[in-house]
Amino acid sequence: MKYFLQGSIIFLLLIMLMPSYAEAREADSTAGLHVTIDVKPNGNLIVTEQFDITAGGYIFKHGIYRRIPLLLEGRYGGEYLAGFKMLSAQLNNTSIPYQATISNGNAIIKVGDPKKELDYGPASFIITYQLSDEIRFFENYDELYFNAIPHQWATSIEKSMVVVNLPEQTSVLKYKAYTGSYTEKEDNYIVDNPVQNQFRFTATQDLGLGEGMTIVLALPKDIIDQPSVFYFIFLLDFLEWILLITFSGTVGGFVYWSWRKVGIYPDENVDTPDITDVPSEISPAIINYILNHAIFSNSTMRDLTSASTHLAIKGYLGIKYEYLPSDSGIKEGSFYTHTLTLSLKTNLPNTPLPKNEQCILDWVIKQGGSYQVSRENRKKNRELFKLFSSAISKDLKATSIFTWNIKYTLFTVALSSVFVSLQLIFGVSDWTDILWGPLVILMTAPVCIIWLAIYESIFEDTDGNVEPQWEKKCLLICITWLPWMWLLCSSVPLLSISMAFLLLLSITALSLNRGPSQYGKPLLVSSMQIRKYISAKKLPEDDLLLTETEYEKFLPYAISLDLHDEWCARFDNVLRFKRGQFRKQKRRKKKKISESLNPYRYTPMWFSGGFSDQTEFLNCVDGMSYSALGNSSVSSSMSSSGFSSSGGFSGGGGGGGGGGGW
Repeated sequence: MKYFLQGSIIFLLLIMLMPSYAEAREADSTAGLHVTIDVKPNGNLIVTEQFDITAGGYIFKHGIYRRIPLLLEGRYGGEYLAGFKMLSAQLNNTSIPYQATISNGNAIIKVGDPKKELDYGPASFIITYQLSDEIRFFENYDELYFNAIPHQWATSIEKSMVVVNLPEQTSVLKYKAYTGSYTEKEDNYIVDNPVQNQFRFTATQDLGLGEGMTIVLALPKDIIDQPSVFYFIFLLDFLEWILLITFSGTVGGFVYWSWRKVGIYPDENVDTPDITDVPSEISPAIINYILNHAIFSNSTMRDLTSASTHLAIKGYLGIKYEYLPSDSGIKEGSFYTHTLTLSLKTNLPNTPLPKNEQCILDWVIKQGGSYQVSRENRKKNRELFKLFSSAISKDLKATSIFTWNIKYTLFTVALSSVFVSLQLIFGVSDWTDILWGPLVILMTAPVCIIWLAIYESIFEDTDGNVEPQWEKKCLLICITWLPWMWLLCSSVPLLSISMAFLLLLSITALSLNRGPSQYGKPLLVSSMQIRKYISAKKLPEDDLLLTETEYEKFLPYAISLDLHDEWCARFDNVLRFKRGQFRKQKRRKKKKISESLNPYRYTPMWFSGGFSDQTEFLNCVDGMSYSALGNSSVSSSMSSSGFSSSGGFSGGGGGGGGGGGW
């Protein structure tokens, strides 16, 4: 009972104190607002605002803030941002901290210390700031049209006055003021003109919430220095548009120039020589990557076979290939087992090897001079394959055939950043609009897909001999992209579109500026000539220069380029033609010469296997991938298990998808 009585007394005391606390919290008010506007001959306005408030701790807790619109409508239909500069802030005639920022076309002024609260009772805040480009220029007069008493002040204003100080010896042609809420035209004010160049506008009643005062003064011409018409038309009304168009044209032109300078590859239509010299820098295992303009390797079993073949032809290894029926193979779905045995030769040549071929040679030496690439050695095969892939990457890096030309991309980014910064400084956007740049790209992607679909459906099957139909293509661009760009420009800040251009142009520059280096261009041309020479279609009687030496020289490259079918068949056709010619010559001379003495039978010393002609050598290439590595190839793009910490995640497997409501 004792505790109940004590609690009741405390509760009653709180109830009694609440009205006085609420009264203190509701005591925030504005007793008066005195605004002084000093008009300078250069058109700048020095605005001093004195707020006489009563702080009750509810609205005016730490200080005051002002939001001043700077986005103005230009005379020629555009929009521009008025200049702003914060000068000073005082509380009770003492300087006080403040923050002044520009956001979304507004100047935001926060006056007060966030770590301190105002004392309850009267307080006087004085802020002074400078505005530019607020004067309007007409044919017969200049005009100051200014919202002197803010319409969106937090409380009602009991007394308000606006004092306008004009340049000396200035006489006003006419004046006017409007009071009341936004768009209203009440005239609850009086005007006092104590001296020629000063006008005082005093409100005759309190200004309630949402009410303010706007003054209008017509000044004689030549009192205010008028900027040139060029400045107003282009540097104010259309400044952001000028920056955007200049930015797109300048940076886009630089990207095109840099691409023409460093990013163009040699023409694919190179001449086909009868006999091509092979530079020592181009090994069979990397020629395919060179032709595909690759920097990093994604090796295949065919690359390993081509490198092993090259080692065998040069006298480092012997290759023995077998494929035999296997019961276990039948059970596993493969009717034959493929075995490739690499054996170390004696008296090895003393010539430098590419890293990928040296890797294979070292592996065979490490295995005791003989290694069998077969199904039984899959674990070792994958280890060899990893080492081989790493060696190819080192070879590609060492050749330095391609370069990113990163300095051109960095200059593109720097140039784009300059234009975006200028647009941010002189435009009417806020820095947060930059964050909308990626969203603009995502919004444009569906339109791009639709345009590509329409374009391909119209022009995909067009005969190459027909005119390019520029009229239809231009019409398609007009009906697709112009409405979309108009919609973007009218609904999205131009700074966001500029940021989207910056991202797209930077990515485009990074892609286009990657090209062959000065050292790599001749090697790329040589690689093209090798491919052209191997894939050339020739009749046997026109291909008599294809000797055994020439065949073996290019066989590893044909394997790497997946042209071994054509190359082996071409050599077989030449051998058959030469054997036929030899038989005709033998019959013509009526000599009995054993067929085994025919000089045009090819029996390689580096390869052993049951075959009658070169086309059967292809079994060595086509049958090795599954037997050596199985289904889990090292080069697979999905190399992590669903059970592993790095590879498993919800949605990481096949199938799936989704749908539903929002």
